[in-house]
Amino acid sequence: MRLPISWLREFVDVQFEARQLAERLQMAGVPVESVERTGQEFAGMVCGLITRLDPHPANGHLKVAQIDVGGRTLQVVTGAPNARQGMCVAVAPAGTYVPALKARVQAQQMGGVLSAGVVLSPKEAGLGEDESGLMELPDTVRPGEALADALGLADDVLEVEVYPNRPDWMGVVGLAREAAAVLMQPLKLPEITYPEEAVPAKDLCDVEVESYEDCPRYVARVIRSVPRGASPWWLAARLYLAGMRSVSAVVDVTNYVMLEWGQPLHAFDLEALAGYRVVVRRAREGEQIQTLDGQIRELDPSTLVIADAERPQALAGLMGGAASEVSPKTTAVLLESATFRGALIRRASRRLGLRTEASARFERGLPLELAEWGSRRACQLLAQLGGRVARGSVDRHDTGENRPVTVHLREKRVNRVLGTQLDAQAMAGYLRRLGMDVQEDGGGHLRVRVPDWRRDVREEDDLAEEIARLHGYDRIPSTLPASTAAGRVPPESEWTWQMRRSLAAAGMYEVVTYTFMTPSELEPLGLPAGHEWLRAMAIANPLSEEYSHLRTTLIPGLLRAVRLNVSRRQGVIRLFEVGRVFRAKRPGSGAGAVDGAVPIPSAGGVLAAEVAAQEALLPEERLHVGIAMLLLPAAAPRQWYEPVRAYDFFDLKGVIEAAARRVGVTVEFEAASTDGFHPGRTAAVFAVTESGREHAGYAGELHPQAAARLDLPGRLYLAELDLEALRRARREVSAKTPGRFPAVQRDLALLVPEQMPAGRVVELVRAHAGPLAEEVRVFDAYKGAGVPEGTRGLGISVVYRAPDRTLSDQEVDAARLELVRRIEPEGVRLRG
Repeated sequence: MRLPISWLREFVDVQFEARQLAERLQMAGVPVESVERTGQEFAGMVCGLITRLDPHPANGHLKVAQIDVGGRTLQVVTGAPNARQGMCVAVAPAGTYVPALKARVQAQQMGGVLSAGVVLSPKEAGLGEDESGLMELPDTVRPGEALADALGLADDVLEVEVYPNRPDWMGVVGLAREAAAVLMQPLKLPEITYPEEAVPAKDLCDVEVESYEDCPRYVARVIRSVPRGASPWWLAARLYLAGMRSVSAVVDVTNYVMLEWGQPLHAFDLEALAGYRVVVRRAREGEQIQTLDGQIRELDPSTLVIADAERPQALAGLMGGAASEVSPKTTAVLLESATFRGALIRRASRRLGLRTEASARFERGLPLELAEWGSRRACQLLAQLGGRVARGSVDRHDTGENRPVTVHLREKRVNRVLGTQLDAQAMAGYLRRLGMDVQEDGGGHLRVRVPDWRRDVREEDDLAEEIARLHGYDRIPSTLPASTAAGRVPPESEWTWQMRRSLAAAGMYEVVTYTFMTPSELEPLGLPAGHEWLRAMAIANPLSEEYSHLRTTLIPGLLRAVRLNVSRRQGVIRLFEVGRVFRAKRPGSGAGAVDGAVPIPSAGGVLAAEVAAQEALLPEERLHVGIAMLLLPAAAPRQWYEPVRAYDFFDLKGVIEAAARRVGVTVEFEAASTDGFHPGRTAAVFAVTESGREHAGYAGELHPQAAARLDLPGRLYLAELDLEALRRARREVSAKTPGRFPAVQRDLALLVPEQMPAGRVVELVRAHAGPLAEEVRVFDAYKGAGVPEGTRGLGISVVYRAPDRTLSDQEVDAARLELVRRIEPEGVRLRG
């Protein structure tokens, strides 16, 4: 449902911008899908006043118009029959793109006369279907005024999703009720009055309803001297904003009321109805009807039709028939406003493959009162356009259908369901804002009479939902049901899920492996005797010999997963696992103590003896994260923008840094050596805390010998980190507003001691770069000709930015010189 804000403001005093209003409605449960600003499609089109109209000198069918477009006169050649001097028209000057014409207007010679633009018909302007003549604008427009502004076509429009149980949202009035309740503003409904003729409608037509089960209500009114031709500009513009095209005055009024009130209407040419009679009945076998879309449709008794004394004239709730269509020759219409059974209309719509704006509303179920409101509103508009309305109506309805629904509400139960502590008076206030009649019975009990347009509210829980919407979902505290033990997610579990999401965001895929392992899985790593990974707890009742011990590391499980993927010819492997490892310790010993633990044998071993020997030991659980990365260029997908390359250490380092950064942890790497890893491509990982650093694990390439024993091609990069160590270093993640002023970059070519890590150099530069330095990074490393023995060259980039001004070159150069002066005592100097 498209909701123009200008239309909404006729019913509710809206002081918010469109997007703010959309947010308020969204928070109250009204799903606003988008906010659109209209009017751009009319860019360049202006209002003009024809000041002079002369015959074309070479073509008697054309006229030459002099048009005032605000301070200048535009000469336009036109063949419109209704063009006249003093007429206000829509003009597209040369250079204007007209969407309906799918072309840009060009100045051109027409029979020797220059035409510098186009005067537009309603169809050419995109506001209707009439192309027989020029669109006549009201005299109140100013020459030169933008067409979109003059006709109110520049507006904000909300696109609202309509739930199946909320047919009231398919009209501006229904959405206005919601907005009024949400904004705590009064709803301003128009007073529907119009003059009536002395002759009663019942003397001009007759209505028969064969089954009130199919049609609970049918209201017919007669309007004579109906307006012909195009609609006035305000009506066409309002329909355009709501997503409809103008057709003719009578049809536009029925569409206008449908969009405003949600009640579909249909106008029959009264003279085309045999016997001036309407019969609401089921179709008979073999009957046919040609609908307004030109198709001839076969009918059966499952279809409800509107017939006259002889034959069907419309498909009830779907579409009118061509035989009784309102045309330019129509002088009197029978205006239908009815309530049809939703299920019946839905079945007919599916069978005939015909879905319309009307059927979408009838299928959801409409209240009986709406038929009367819609009928009277249409008569009011038609009377304003010159129509003469017959007195009264022919109203056929089921007197027992419209029974009001009363729901009893209990304060305690609603609070228990919602988790709130509202009193009965507050609940009554919310419900009254929604148009409900509320009586307080005392003791926290309310009697609520539900208005007919809220057919979705039938029981106490429905009212509780309405209270929650208006109270604000964001104001309802998060609580557990009373039947569940109170508590919250442990911080450890929350941290674990955050790390999982961070690694997934870094492009990794999670695997889950067994928490068991076999001693033989550690053999390829070549671990020395006494290594902590070899101190494991044997399982008394293992699933099999392959899973005889609790795992001491995540590496074996990751190696199994990698080998499985390689055997399936997967060329890009990016895996991680979060899980617990188990290290043996004696009762009462400190964390991580493994004194006296029985090392598992290098291969096999007598399991029962191990279990007996470790009876005095307990497993210490540690939460770890393991990462495995392998890329095989020959099996990886090809890409056009760069050659495929194998992963290196810095790919693994980048994944760890990115994941840690997302959870508020800073990590540092130092070259290190550890068993099972490549001696030159491995680093120790440290979590940076406020008081220093804590060792968290290792990251690097699997030792080539281990890779060969496992028959793994390529270079496999692994990491295993202690999540508890990372969690202890966690800090709050905060956002920083990007600087408004431009940054200045200076590159430094430095000579540093060969053994000094690049990270240490970055720390020195960052520490002495001054308050204007925003970022420090390494972009080059070099060792060779021109570099003295015992040193190496590093390229360091420093980005300077001031928060309150644009830096001058003098300021940046001074900061750079001061930086160089300060780092020289540390053995870091500029490269000659």
